Amino acid sequence: MTIAPEAPTRPAVPKFLELEITGKCQLTCPSLCYAKAGPTGGHGSMTTDDWKQLITEAAAIGVRKVQFIGGEPTVHPDFSHLVHHALASGLDVQVYSNLYRVKPEHWELFEHPKVSLATSYYSDVAEEHERVTGRKGSHAATRANIVQALQRGVPLQVGIVEVFEGQRTAQAREELLDLGVRTVNVDRVRSVGRGQVHVPSTKDLCGRCADGRAAIMTDGTVTPCVLGRFLQTGNAKTDGLAAVFNGKRWADTAASIPRRSAPTVGCTPADSNDCDPANTEACDPAYQDERSRGTMKWLPHARRLAHQVVRPESRWHDAVARVPRHQFVPRWWEQEGHGWVLRTGPDDPDAWLEAAYSDQSLVTQVDTHHADRADTDDVLAGGTPTSSSTLPSLVVRMYRHAMIGDGHQLLVTTGTGYGTALACARLGEEHVTSIDIDEYLVKLAADRLALLGERPRMEVCDITGPLPGEYDRIVATVSVRPVPVSWLKALRTGGRFVTTISGTGLILTADKTADGGAVGRIEWDRAGFMPTRHGDSYDSPVDDIWKGAAQDEGEEIFTSRYPLLYPPDAWDVMSMLELQLPGIQYRKTQDGDTRTVWLLCPDGSWARATATGFLESPVVHQSGPRRLWSDLERIRNRLNREGALPVYGARVTITPDGTTTLTRGAWKATL
Repeated sequence: MTIAPEAPTRPAVPKFLELEITGKCQLTCPSLCYAKAGPTGGHGSMTTDDWKQLITEAAAIGVRKVQFIGGEPTVHPDFSHLVHHALASGLDVQVYSNLYRVKPEHWELFEHPKVSLATSYYSDVAEEHERVTGRKGSHAATRANIVQALQRGVPLQVGIVEVFEGQRTAQAREELLDLGVRTVNVDRVRSVGRGQVHVPSTKDLCGRCADGRAAIMTDGTVTPCVLGRFLQTGNAKTDGLAAVFNGKRWADTAASIPRRSAPTVGCTPADSNDCDPANTEACDPAYQDERSRGTMKWLPHARRLAHQVVRPESRWHDAVARVPRHQFVPRWWEQEGHGWVLRTGPDDPDAWLEAAYSDQSLVTQVDTHHADRADTDDVLAGGTPTSSSTLPSLVVRMYRHAMIGDGHQLLVTTGTGYGTALACARLGEEHVTSIDIDEYLVKLAADRLALLGERPRMEVCDITGPLPGEYDRIVATVSVRPVPVSWLKALRTGGRFVTTISGTGLILTADKTADGGAVGRIEWDRAGFMPTRHGDSYDSPVDDIWKGAAQDEGEEIFTSRYPLLYPPDAWDVMSMLELQLPGIQYRKTQDGDTRTVWLLCPDGSWARATATGFLESPVVHQSGPRRLWSDLERIRNRLNREGALPVYGARVTITPDGTTTLTRGAWKATL
């Protein structure tokens, strides 16, 4: 049984506008250009003042990003002025240029932190590229300017369109990746514009036309996207954007465009920024009706999950309700005893939906064994989880602790990509950067996000090291100790980060101060995440200690005054102990009524406590530089004496060098 999506209602006001400011272009693209632009094209009836007024209104009604297109937008006489006006209006800007000729002043403009570039590239062979562009020398010029953009650090994405049979699109993609381009999308020629000659059909448009985007032509005509110029929904110059987007013509046009069908297992088309999906039939909107017959819908499950984990008035509710979590966990590991058993979603769609849309974490990688690369009958005898899809309620709680607002630039950790998808649904892809130290995880998540039409910036990066950009918010669904100095450098003044302290259940939120430090608190909430890792798996510094602690008598033996406690079951106690003694690991076993708990520390300290029955006081064996169980009992004494431990609600002060101090009343701890 195939799982297919139900399309959510498209929002009235798009967040992304394509502004076709000119029909003039140095290239002719005789078989391709949807705009019929060329050297003799004009700038249309929209004046510079008209465009400025439109941009101002766009920002006022909630548009977040504009893309200047043509033709070649840089040949418009007031191109730079219009870009500056968009930036001054608070909009992000992308320029879709052929990069045939770039003026020095335009490079300065492209280097603005809120400006990015996009371009087209058709082949690694000049003759093929120029067969498409119709201009000799265009291949060398565009390639040189792609290199220039990369050297200048300008964010760049490149689209490749397959125009004729045998075109070297795969080789062009590999060349671009080798040059250092991180986002390369491949599309086919659409049956619109000059790409094809028969009457256009909405089946040739992508699912994103009118879904979060719209295009404005050189005469002010509003269409669902640049390829949908045959669907005119009004005129921004005469009617205004708000009236168009709230009008019946826009609503009817949006409803006429087929939705994308479900991204399916094995269906991974790469597509241009303008249109999703692309070449693979299972993903093509024209095939949706055929392929959705007899399928089971995932959207009711996502809606149920949204109602379960977040209140309906929250803006995160819609994100949870329309992001297909099952697409990010087609396979996962499930613990049985001390081992791990592989679960494959498509083998049992009902169980897949039940698991994916339950508020639970799903482990996708154990040590170096990712579920997607495992054989069907693989069983792991043991191992430590190294990646998972975090339970959705916790992802949302972390985002809400961050107090994320519209327009914020957000850095998140990748994992499966589900949390990144929620962020894109809430903020827009252009505001989200997602990083992970594991290259395989980043690529897998990027591919799955692309199937949903989301292309945030994805980077392979150690979150404790230098970060790729400047941000208003950082949300780490991994735990750290200490707070990385790089976070303080990457955050803008007033920006906020949210994370957990390694080995604890403490959520730390802090706002950057003008001196480069930060102030915040330990939230009255709890969470535990995997610690950061710096390689394929985690080190196990206590394995050798464990061998001795399993049976040794130790240097001290006594009977505890308290019932046996496994610290991870008491988050406040565990957190206090970890703040005092970083790096403690815990193990436990049960044989009938006999239970044993171990505390193991990398400095060689260990404690073993064994009890029969739940109320019997355990016998404790301990050894090493620290008496771990005695330290644990002192914390339990304090809890009994004071009724609570001081960790939750503690004030946090962070100096610019990352030194982190927690205080509450007379209690103090430094990380």
